[in-house]
Amino acid sequence: MNAVSTGDSLNHYYGVACAEKLGIDIWENLYAQLAVNPLEDSHYLQLMKSDDSNRIRKLVQFAEEHLPLRQIATGPGDEMGLGKEYAAHRSLDTILQNLDRFEGIGKELILIGLNSPVIRNRNMAIKALEGWEVASWGDQLIKAVNHLSEIEPDDSVKERIRNLREAKGL
Repeated sequence: MNAVSTGDSLNHYYGVACAEKLGIDIWENLYAQLAVNPLEDSHYLQLMKSDDSNRIRKLVQFAEEHLPLRQIATGPGDEMGLGKEYAAHRSLDTILQNLDRFEGIGKELILIGLNSPVIRNRNMAIKALEGWEVASWGDQLIKAVNHLSEIEPDDSVKERIRNLREAKGL
């Protein structure tokens, strides 16, 4: 457990890997560390591995309260999301890429992802929606997807949105 709590990134990595291999539940420990640094995307990655929907709800609520969501949702663009200034986008991305397993959880984060200038955020938001029944989306997500289909600047994302809308009957 000490290696998981260390500030040394290499020891932390090995501590998390060992805990995972040994089946030791360190979720709460990592969640507490995330509270100290809400932009640490590696913590989100580990925490999103959980199959416990209550834990995922807790993490999603944390992200909604601690990530600068208004700064992320500036509208679709062609940004790659590299560099320190995109730390929040990477954290969001890490959550979005696993929300397809948790239908109905994280709608607000998906909306933010659909409105991000970072292409990968939009792709991961679409991935989440691909895993959900359209009945669980709600009107806001349906409107956002339809709107994005009209304004999306990236051709590959635009194609994914078209396929999503077709598959979901929108």
